[in-house]
Amino acid sequence: MAIVNKIREKAGIAVGFIAVSMILFIVGGDLLSPNSKLLGSKKNVVGVIDGNEIGLEEYSRKVEELTANYRVRLQRAPNDFEMDYIRQEAWNAIVTDLIMTKQYEKLGLMVTKEEIVDMLQGNNIHPQLAAEFKDEQGNIDKNRLKQFFANFKNLPLESQMQVRAFKDQLPTERLRQKYEKLLGYSTYVTKLEAENEYHNRYNKVDAKYLYVPFNSIVDSTIQVTDSQVKEYFDKNKSKYTNEDNRGIEYVSFSFKASGNDSAAIKKELEDLMPKFKEFQDDTTFVQANSDDNATTVRSYRMNELPKELQSVEAAKLVKGEVFGVFLSEGRYKIHKVVGSKDDTVFSARASHILFETRGKSDAEKAEQKKKATEVLDRIKKNASEFEALAAIYNTDATKNSGGDLNWFKEKQMVKPFNDAVMNATAKGLVPTLVETEFGYHILKVTETKTKQQIQIATVAKDIVPSEATREKAYADAANFAKATNSDEYFNNVKAIKGLLSLQALTIPPDAKYINNLSGAKVREVVRWTYNEETALGMVSPVFELDDMYIVALLRDKKDKGEAKFEDVKQLITAKVREEMKAQQIMDKLKGMTGTLEEIAQKYGQGATVLTHEDLNINSLSLTGVGSANQTIGKANALAKGAKTAPYKDDNGVLILEIVNVEEAQKVADHAAYKSELEKQRENMSKYNFLKAIKKLTKTEDYIAKFY
Repeated sequence: MAIVNKIREKAGIAVGFIAVSMILFIVGGDLLSPNSKLLGSKKNVVGVIDGNEIGLEEYSRKVEELTANYRVRLQRAPNDFEMDYIRQEAWNAIVTDLIMTKQYEKLGLMVTKEEIVDMLQGNNIHPQLAAEFKDEQGNIDKNRLKQFFANFKNLPLESQMQVRAFKDQLPTERLRQKYEKLLGYSTYVTKLEAENEYHNRYNKVDAKYLYVPFNSIVDSTIQVTDSQVKEYFDKNKSKYTNEDNRGIEYVSFSFKASGNDSAAIKKELEDLMPKFKEFQDDTTFVQANSDDNATTVRSYRMNELPKELQSVEAAKLVKGEVFGVFLSEGRYKIHKVVGSKDDTVFSARASHILFETRGKSDAEKAEQKKKATEVLDRIKKNASEFEALAAIYNTDATKNSGGDLNWFKEKQMVKPFNDAVMNATAKGLVPTLVETEFGYHILKVTETKTKQQIQIATVAKDIVPSEATREKAYADAANFAKATNSDEYFNNVKAIKGLLSLQALTIPPDAKYINNLSGAKVREVVRWTYNEETALGMVSPVFELDDMYIVALLRDKKDKGEAKFEDVKQLITAKVREEMKAQQIMDKLKGMTGTLEEIAQKYGQGATVLTHEDLNINSLSLTGVGSANQTIGKANALAKGAKTAPYKDDNGVLILEIVNVEEAQKVADHAAYKSELEKQRENMSKYNFLKAIKKLTKTEDYIAKFY
């Protein structure tokens, strides 16, 4: 029933709860045990919400509920990226259920039975039901809706469970809507704010500035002492905190297909070719022998044929012929012609030599025509020279392919060109020059027009490593992973010729990438680095990625909290050096007078004078400077002709001069800007309230340690 499918989009499938419960019961003794090594934690806690620990079992149920809902809605399983989103939504749902229930109670919010009936059959039908139960005029058919619920008990049991799940989530949904509505009422924009928004958008400034970047001074000329760095750290300690971070070294052992593996796969397809030619049921043959999940038999227009068949003469593309073996897109392929049919349009194939005339004078055009005629006469005497002369004279990209334009559809080319090819009754050289808007063409028809579509069956084999190749790589990786500490790790690196140890020093808990490594299996490496039992200097087990095995060494471990001096010493050293550079630049500029150009000349190397027109408060960067928030703010606060003293900004020291100020025209009504700001704030209140509640209740999640 269609309504059941629609309701599935809003409700989690109750059957999903049963399935999860069974799975948890079967594997729970191992996977969910408090001492589970697999999870790397003595407690299966995925997060803490307002002091309440949320266990993996509860969280997994919510993930499975949303996953099942997703499968029904899109008729497919979610991919890795979508699963990340679902897991986050599952956590947000648990946060909302646990925290927001208290908020609803404090505010006295409630949903009555009458409201639920109203959402199901009354005057405020739920949008999902309203979309399903429409009559021919597009109005809600309440009689049919009431009949559906009256016959509810006659539905299949699974459908009843889905409808119940839909109804059960209605109170929560309505409470959330009421709360969000209240949040919306809390937003307000004053007339002055609306007026400021208008002026922020349309007030413009033309600015000129002298700029001396910090990098104009060599770092080695600025000596920073440890005491300066420590003093800065002590004064600004609260600004420096660590987020969870891990650093590793790792080596890889590739198991990409070897030359022998590739040759074996090619030989396999060569052996299949005669069998393919004789086999009658092409679909069955392809399904049994191909690694490709695409349609087994496809119809191709001549201009759409697989690249490896485009050089085959049309006359040879006859039923039963098998072509190959081709290396294409990293796979070996063989193609069989299984039939043909007529298309709705003609296609043809041609080559050309273009003598371009666009943008040339009449005299130059005449010279091009003369040259084209000479070349055409030469080809008439010796047709085999066409491709060689195309490489010499052609002025478009086809010069590297002998002028070959491949197959093209009727009317795809400009009219004179199209007509010359489509009207040809035989293959060969067109005896006269063809003039188009591009120039003069020497044309050779390589395939006359046809409406034929070719039906092709394709067997494709991926070039994959053999078991022997994989086993050899794994044996090497496993032998390397016998190292028990960092010294043994680096000794193993030195002992294996050509082996490189790579670094990845900033790995957050939710990392999906490690350098250029990606894919779901990277998460296994990340989880190992955050495992409570993984200590500094520990060597990992062997991890399998898409085409390699890797072994890692944990070399750095930072947990969330106040940063230690050593953790940020290098960062602060750069900050102190920057402050010292700024002071040195400003001391040198001090007392210099004249125009900005004159001051730049006096300052010498490193100083430049730049301009930025139409600068406003919403500008994100400054021409030639980049990030410069202080300058953008100053520019929009100063009057025309104003000139500042030297000051430090994000990337260097500047002196700012306002060349022109263009104020927005005065308007009597700023209501449109007021309305727009109110809408923005209302939307942001909905977006930010959950984030704010998490912060206030010190809610944290450790989901990345489990997935």
